[in-house]
Amino acid sequence: MRTIYKTRESQVAIRGVEEELFQRVLHADACLSDLDDTDAASPAKSIALHNWRSRLWNDFGYLCWFVETGWHYLFNGNNAESERWRKYVDLFIKNKGGNTEALAQIDRLIDTSHITASLFPGVAEFYDLLPAKKYYVSRNIPLIVQKYGQHLGFRDTFGEVYDKAQFVEGFVREHVNFQHYAVRGDSKEDKEVLDILQSCVRSLRIKSVVGIFVAGNRTNPGFEIETSRNQTGLVELLKSHQAK
Repeated sequence: MRTIYKTRESQVAIRGVEEELFQRVLHADACLSDLDDTDAASPAKSIALHNWRSRLWNDFGYLCWFVETGWHYLFNGNNAESERWRKYVDLFIKNKGGNTEALAQIDRLIDTSHITASLFPGVAEFYDLLPAKKYYVSRNIPLIVQKYGQHLGFRDTFGEVYDKAQFVEGFVREHVNFQHYAVRGDSKEDKEVLDILQSCVRSLRIKSVVGIFVAGNRTNPGFEIETSRNQTGLVELLKSHQAK
């Protein structure tokens, strides 16, 4: 990777030709993006850890989930996130109050002020610059993904997508009018989306794809563009290429 933008707050690195990569971003028909730790400080973690001290004392099921999650993180690191969040959803959202009570509490917690505060710097500006139709493809629950998508002007949102590679295969089949893609993410599951779309390019099903990796505490698994969570540098670079 070659660093092309660096300040104290924001950094961008690329693999490839800068002009070509950023023109692919700006001319994408569709942008498929992850949510948690890509666009915002993880809403899933905010929910799972909300009022956690009290819940440890008052909810034995939560205590068991909390301890088990700690062990999974100890041995599997960030690779444990998807499975442990899915377990949380099954235990505390789907199985309590027939969905309605838990979802109502989440709806109150994830309000407009929370969404605005949780977005990484530059994210809203990035999407404002992007003419592409924007879609969230997330493991988070549909309610949360929808609320973030509406806030940012997304065309549609897809929640509880635990097999993103399979999802994008179907998405390409159903949206033959989309020929140029951008992918944003921070995990190996998001790299699988990029891999599928790169395979579609090779088989001439689509014409191009470009991947943007949001670096937090994970290593870039092979995206062409890498940005810090503070994405103001990415926005500045897009603006400079937009003018060309």
